[in-house]
Amino acid sequence: MSPRRESKTKDQDGNMIFGPKHVNPPETMIRRKKAVSYGYLQLSRSIFFDRPHTVAFDKSEPLVLEPENADEDPPSPKLIIQTAGPKTNAIRNAFRNSSFKVLEDIPNPTFTVFWGKVQKSPFYLKLRPYQKVNHFPGTFEMGRKDRLWKNINRAAKKFGYDNFDISPASFCLPMEVDLLKATMSRYPDRMYIYKPNALSRGRGIRLITSTKHIPDKPNNALVQHYIDNPLLVNGYKFDLRIYVFVTSYEPLRAYIYKEGLARFATEKYSCDKSTRRHLYMHLTNYSLNKGREKFVEPDSATGDEMSSKWALTQLLSHLATNGVNTTVLWSRIKDLVRKTLIAAEPNVVSSLIAATPSGRERDYPVAFELYGFDVLIDDKLKPWLIEVNTSPSTGSPSPLDKRIKWPMLKYSM
Repeated sequence: MSPRRESKTKDQDGNMIFGPKHVNPPETMIRRKKAVSYGYLQLSRSIFFDRPHTVAFDKSEPLVLEPENADEDPPSPKLIIQTAGPKTNAIRNAFRNSSFKVLEDIPNPTFTVFWGKVQKSPFYLKLRPYQKVNHFPGTFEMGRKDRLWKNINRAAKKFGYDNFDISPASFCLPMEVDLLKATMSRYPDRMYIYKPNALSRGRGIRLITSTKHIPDKPNNALVQHYIDNPLLVNGYKFDLRIYVFVTSYEPLRAYIYKEGLARFATEKYSCDKSTRRHLYMHLTNYSLNKGREKFVEPDSATGDEMSSKWALTQLLSHLATNGVNTTVLWSRIKDLVRKTLIAAEPNVVSSLIAATPSGRERDYPVAFELYGFDVLIDDKLKPWLIEVNTSPSTGSPSPLDKRIKWPMLKYSM
């Protein structure tokens, strides 16, 4: 995110620092400190040759400038993050530590970054070149379960089903209820998982095994083939939360964070159809399992094998110790992420063009987005996309969450 002020100086390492125009402190005033940087911004050079410097978020102790007279009020930061709706300390601190002024639920048209729910098209049309939003127009092409499946299915028809076999076969209700019933009658031994389209955190999810479990007048929902052969760890089912940061859809540019979370169910797994009501065996959602007595919150930043949540690197290390080729597995996960983005890209770009002035996205990207990909690994080491979250939780209920999510936000910015 490019700064709005032009006054420059350098830190002791030669990095550019921007500050208010009316202040020009000497080099001796620069030192490392954990406090807010009094309006002076350390910049990092862009890795792309045609991009300006960006605000440095990647230092736990940023270089700051301290006023000569400690009794004077420091200049206020010149970059503003406008937040609306839920926010966490991870979000606040990522920006405050890099000299942003955080305004919570207070409208301010001069914001540098807006962090909140998805906005309608008129909001994007009014953005100035220096302003960024944390959601792309049309991001529900990724975040809504039915739209995501339609995009993947469309890409599979175009490029071949073998190339886009990344998500369990699904049925969009109520439109495809007859097709679902015919399929269930043809394959009576299969289990299916019913998911309301617009709900999150495991709400409304249930396993079904018969057409009699389908409501007579079903609401908007997605029904997927249930992956009944998941890879297990110590007898428990788990899924992965993979963090993906998209900086542009036109052209498509995305980054995968190498750390993430493995989230475990709290009952040992069985594929027997009689267990379909045992949601704590089949569902790995943190929001669903955290209230159970059997749920074990990690009590350290590194995690342990007794907890119900592991770091991704901890899980990969465990799998490697047990003979799994984790290099191949990680490559397959990255391939899944690429194909998911490619599948949704055409419709997201269409929404982006409609919501932004001609040519704006290529010259001055209006948005960025942090996605949470939920991925299940089966016992053949094939990753399956379960869903994509457009507002993945940045809360830190444990030291492990804080160790993973706080740096992830900092490096994403």
